Amino acid sequence: MRRMMIVVQDTEMNDICQIRRRETYEDFPKIVCLCGSTRFMEAFQEANLSETVQGRIVLSVGCNTKSDADLFRGDKFQVGKLKRQLDELHKHKIDLADEILVLNVGGYIGESTRSEIEYASKKGKIIRFLEKVEPEHFFQCFALFVFLVLATITGTAQERPARTWATVGATMTKSTAEDSAPVIAGLDVRLAYDLRYGFQAVAEGEYRSAPAIRGLFTGYYPNRALSEMRYGARLVYHFPVESRVRPFVAGGVSVMRHFFDDPLPPVGGVLYNSSVNPTITAGAAIGRNNIAVTRYLGDTYSYSELGGWGAEFANVRRISGQLNLRSGVSFKRWSFYHGGRAVEVGALVGFQFQ
Repeated sequence: MRRMMIVVQDTEMNDICQIRRRETYEDFPKIVCLCGSTRFMEAFQEANLSETVQGRIVLSVGCNTKSDADLFRGDKFQVGKLKRQLDELHKHKIDLADEILVLNVGGYIGESTRSEIEYASKKGKIIRFLEKVEPEHFFQCFALFVFLVLATITGTAQERPARTWATVGATMTKSTAEDSAPVIAGLDVRLAYDLRYGFQAVAEGEYRSAPAIRGLFTGYYPNRALSEMRYGARLVYHFPVESRVRPFVAGGVSVMRHFFDDPLPPVGGVLYNSSVNPTITAGAAIGRNNIAVTRYLGDTYSYSELGGWGAEFANVRRISGQLNLRSGVSFKRWSFYHGGRAVEVGALVGFQFQ
């Protein structure tokens, strides 16, 4: 009797598995696939038990390449080959699952796990994370920002700067995002125009030599983001308060655009992609110092899911006539797709004309 082989596409096979499951049992348990680094085998065991107790069928790793490498007596080629085979096998397990549980112990997500997350996302699987942790050096960066602000504010400053001005300056930024440059240099330009009834229009832009979150749009594609441009505008309202501390609020939009070395497949082969975030700002002017806190609402343009909040401090000191020295520090905390987190701390020094 002749044997017949039927080749079925991955998506079709996934649908067939789902149909067979529903036909067999009306209330078939959900299947969850555990993903994560095999260095956390204890976490795999605990998650296996926890998910099983909750009535789910658990698919886990079948081999720990960290310890099973001894089977090959140090043969790195065989170990690498085994790892590639296991990675491919695990993706087939994801095909069978309804959802994946990422065991990001301590916030760690390795290259293989990132690839599995991307694969599960493309297949439309539910993605859960074991824990959500603050990005590395979060509290140290925030403490540094607070220290710089407190050290710079002069409580006796009474002079009020004009609300129509232009600033050009250089920026230096440090990001905790994976694969970010050690220090990112940039050029910052800002314009402000005083309107009636306490309103002020502000436009700003910054070009950076490297992106703060390099994989924000590329995900797991080989494309690399080479540089970044940020620009936006906001309408500021200054409360008519006659005191040393003068509060203000603002609303606007902020755009973060990345430029790539190769065309990006998901967006039709273009060399850039952007996030567009509505912003809400509250702050106060203290003499010639400005302190502001901004909430960046979720991305309304792309799939980055970028959002977060930031704080900024700026000081303006008169040099001569209409020429002033503007200096400041900024702190931003971002969250983006697949539970990603990043913190960036920046400094600005430039000239303000008013």
